[in-house]
Amino acid sequence: MATAADAAGVVLDPDAYDDDATDGTRDDESSNFDAQWRRATTEKRADVEAFEAMVRARLGDGLADARWERALMKMRRDARFRALKTHSERRAAFDALRRRAAEEKREGEKRRRAARGEDEADADARRARALRARESEASERRRRDEREARFRKERLLDDEAEAAFQALCAERVKTYARSYDEAFRRDLVGDPMGRDDVSRLRGGEARARTLYEAHRLAVEASLKAEFEKLARRIIDKLVVRELSDETAANEARARRRASALDVIFDGALAYARAAEDEFELVDDVLFAFVSDGDKKQIWTECAIDILSRHGVKIGDDRVEDGEDEDEDEDEDGAVSE
Repeated sequence: MATAADAAGVVLDPDAYDDDATDGTRDDESSNFDAQWRRATTEKRADVEAFEAMVRARLGDGLADARWERALMKMRRDARFRALKTHSERRAAFDALRRRAAEEKREGEKRRRAARGEDEADADARRARALRARESEASERRRRDEREARFRKERLLDDEAEAAFQALCAERVKTYARSYDEAFRRDLVGDPMGRDDVSRLRGGEARARTLYEAHRLAVEASLKAEFEKLARRIIDKLVVRELSDETAANEARARRRASALDVIFDGALAYARAAEDEFELVDDVLFAFVSDGDKKQIWTECAIDILSRHGVKIGDDRVEDGEDEDEDEDEDGAVSE
């Protein structure tokens, strides 16, 4: 007996919907579809990549800000423009590519700003270090200048103190026979200008003693040199006067020559006689400042030298006798300082 389904031509065979009977057919169809889909997808991806390569080549760095209408004029003549078949595909690929380019541009700007910020931070740090170095150098230079200024001031004060003390010695001490202690006590102390304050000297009293000793040696050398000039002048005058007496006859002068030479010898060599008024030695100011021993030695040496140039030979025995005589006379007649 036929049913309504049979009348409609519908087969109600349960075996027609058996899964086991159709598995082989479905697997083949699915495999073919997957293969076709992958192939189509690969081809589409290649077409899109070709189109994107054309867009990048044509628009370059301006892609991120490009507009489709303006870009179309640059791209339409390129053969790769037709890699995508429809206008909508091209526009969709262009917009996607433009969005990626804009995102890449934003990311690049962020990286550049970050790098710039790091560079600026490094630059600020370098400038800060350089500023601190310059400030430190300026501070060190200022301290060095201050030290040099203090040193120059102290040296100037030292030089002034030494010059003042030397001037005091030159004004007050005219002889070399006194020690520092004696000269300071007798001549230097009590200066109204304060030049006797040895504490102002660098080295104090030790420096004052050194300066005084230098002054004493200079005075000694100067006084002895001047006294030698004085002694030679007087001895020359005496010798010339005795040897150039033209008042007597030649015979008488010849007879008197030996005795005259003895007179000259005794007068020139004997310091005690030279210290008397007849030789005018005591009238000179140098006589008071040169010690007796030095005056006697200088006088004797000058007399021997001058008399030898006039041919008067002086033996050692006569020099010794003259010196003994001088020593006896010095005890009573020498003018001491």
